[in-house]
Amino acid sequence: MNNDSAIEDLRQGGQEGLRFIFNQYGKKLIDFFQRRFKLSHQDAEDVLQNTLLKLVRSIHSYDRQKSCLYTYLSKIGVNECIDWFNQQKRTHTTTEINLNFILSEQNLEKELCYQLCVERAVVQFEQHFENAKDCLYVLTLKGEGGYIREIAKQIGRTERATTEFLSQCRKKLKSYMQRCLDDCGQL
Repeated sequence: MNNDSAIEDLRQGGQEGLRFIFNQYGKKLIDFFQRRFKLSHQDAEDVLQNTLLKLVRSIHSYDRQKSCLYTYLSKIGVNECIDWFNQQKRTHTTTEINLNFILSEQNLEKELCYQLCVERAVVQFEQHFENAKDCLYVLTLKGEGGYIREIAKQIGRTERATTEFLSQCRKKLKSYMQRCLDDCGQL
């Protein structure tokens, strides 16, 4: 199963797609919620559960052309974290919850700028580079901590060829991203 078949399964009311998405992105999202919003592991798991419920409810409006699945999940998750903090403020009025650092306009604006930059670059990359899907797949595997040996097996290349392919993919994708990354860095 891949992202596209998982989305299709969810749209058909299946559970395998949700299981795949959870296995693929659950840990990554929990880590993101803990790191970015300083949530405990249990609170991050609760936010993840709400995020996945919202994904199921909104799956028919998800447009792959506008954002990749992880970005879409992240946006839902950020909103769920904000809702979680607002709920905490209502139920624990004596507890001082300082969101200024976590949710400062400048930090969110910069992070959103980077996310949009990456999304636009990936769309352009896919439109103009014939091996874009293979490149993005390999870059994703490496970005998620995959070892060259494992990646090479998955894509049917030697380790040396995989290392070279990764290098070429990085250079190509970077050329699509450099200008907007520079612009975001100045925010």
